[in-house]
Amino acid sequence: MKPLKIFRKKNQPRLTGIWIGFFAALFVILVSLTPLLEKSELTTLDLRFKLRGPRKPSPEIAIIFIEDRDIKAIGCWPWTRDYYATLIQILKERGVKAIGFDILFLDPSEHPECDNFLVQTTKNAGNVYHTFFFELSQFKLPGEEGKFLSEKRLKRFSLPAPAGSGQFYHSSSASLPIENLAYAAKGLGMINLPPDSDGTSRRIPLFIRSSERLYPTLGLVLACEELNVPLKSLKVLPGKEVILPNKIKIPIDKKGCMLINFPGDIQEFPAYSFVQVLQSYLQLKKGEKPIVPLSELKGKVVLIGYVATGTVDLRPTPVSAKYPMVGVHASVVSNILKGNFLRQVKRPINFLVLIFLGLLLGTIIPRLNAFKGILLTLGIALVYFFLAFWLFKSPGIWIALVAPLLVIFLAYLATILYRFVFESREKMRIKSLFSRYTAPEIINKLLTSPGEVTLGGEKKELTILFADIRGFTKISENLEPEKVVEILNEALTIMVKAIFKYRGTLDKFIGDCVMAVFGAPLPQPNHAEAAVRTAVEIQQEIKKIEQKWLALIGRKIEAGIAINTGEVIIGNIGSPERMDYTAIGDAVNLTARLEEIAAEGEIIISGNTYSLVKNLVDCRKMEPITVRGKKNPIAVYKINRLL
Repeated sequence: MKPLKIFRKKNQPRLTGIWIGFFAALFVILVSLTPLLEKSELTTLDLRFKLRGPRKPSPEIAIIFIEDRDIKAIGCWPWTRDYYATLIQILKERGVKAIGFDILFLDPSEHPECDNFLVQTTKNAGNVYHTFFFELSQFKLPGEEGKFLSEKRLKRFSLPAPAGSGQFYHSSSASLPIENLAYAAKGLGMINLPPDSDGTSRRIPLFIRSSERLYPTLGLVLACEELNVPLKSLKVLPGKEVILPNKIKIPIDKKGCMLINFPGDIQEFPAYSFVQVLQSYLQLKKGEKPIVPLSELKGKVVLIGYVATGTVDLRPTPVSAKYPMVGVHASVVSNILKGNFLRQVKRPINFLVLIFLGLLLGTIIPRLNAFKGILLTLGIALVYFFLAFWLFKSPGIWIALVAPLLVIFLAYLATILYRFVFESREKMRIKSLFSRYTAPEIINKLLTSPGEVTLGGEKKELTILFADIRGFTKISENLEPEKVVEILNEALTIMVKAIFKYRGTLDKFIGDCVMAVFGAPLPQPNHAEAAVRTAVEIQQEIKKIEQKWLALIGRKIEAGIAINTGEVIIGNIGSPERMDYTAIGDAVNLTARLEEIAAEGEIIISGNTYSLVKNLVDCRKMEPITVRGKKNPIAVYKINRLL
């Protein structure tokens, strides 16, 4: 049977740590498959936007807002549609490239002449895009209920649905603009914006599927207009990307959604007030200096939308709790024109990251103490956090943050807990075992510096000491048993105290003889010197009690001691039911042979030991002895005194 390694089995804690790290990662992977971590991860995405700060949007975009002050200036709400028609005329005259309305004109108004004016100006401009929305059962738009008509009228604004688009958002009904307006527009774009699970808008479906057709969002069609890209030329790869003819690749998820890379709050876009645009136009006609420079709008894509209080077009986004939805569509256009998209790392890659982090922590933490372990864990967590932020800031990659941080700290806590339980158990075992063998300070060293010792069977050069009470058998024949035990205990106590004093390890009692080793279980560079000093002290202490026993029993108590240095096998040897920490080998046998020739009061050492302590002791060389199994006689020395 292999020797039992009772403390710091070199491979076991490390292998266990690796398994702990792996199962920590596996646990977090399983949790990641549920919605439990979703909202927390979304929150970290919002944090990354805030830490990154604002970015410049595409300069080809401008927004015209309908604000509270615009409504107050005109004095009625809702406005008649001739106001919007007038704005179209102004923008067309100013050379705007494309006009996109994030405003729904679903039903004929009470002023048909105003409706007709809007239809006619839309047709004449030839660059106006109006909007509609699909009725998605899980995402109803409050206050925007309209007629639900067949999508056949929209077919010219759509693409054939490719294979694999079955997971896209889909609907069988849509709320459309008034009929003549839809025909007059250059294009239509849907404005559905399903929020994430926490109610925040972070992504937008580039297409919604209906009757095997894909209908694009407003931002996409406006970007295509700016890039002079026909809608029918788009190539849709579900779950991967939308490819434009000019090699722009828009990443999309399996639902056809694009992550919106918000440049920042709405103020990052060039913005103009609806009323101020009208006033500026009139000022220009009069030859006056305009409030806003309309010349800046030339060649731009202009979006028109609400920011007035009480409208349903203000929703939470990562960059603002009340973000105008027209800004979302503007952000989509900007992302496409600049090609600065966000890409979410796929689940399999995130899972590989979790496993790597779990194995990394499981490999390193078992090698460190608790303080260094927590410092390293915090260091790895911080490095990963900054890596995730850098990936988001620079190449626009959204890698999971919550799950990896959870793996890091879970692996650390589980490893530390295991180490606490494992090492507590091992410390109890080693203390129980070695308290019989060696001094308390050595036990404490074993417990506090486990790396310095490996227990179990190993070859090691040690110094062995045998000390025997001479003539004890004859002494015990004529004494009471109680007196025999008293003599034996006193003599053995003297021997054990000396052994422990010089950091020796008590191997065993052999009747009235003691065997001790020096240099194990902890390394002891001067083990030969320690053994010699132990022997000298034993003889001195035995001499102090010899007169006492001479008076009581008529005989002195004397000891013969032998010391030898050599290579032995030391470890826990025995059976599962009973084993002892002991040394075996030729060096032990030779020491026992030397003990047999040591007379009362003598200390006999071998030539090996003498070579290590010759500067410490005054010795007399004795006749070499021949030992069975050895070809050459063994040099033997008798110690006279310490120098």
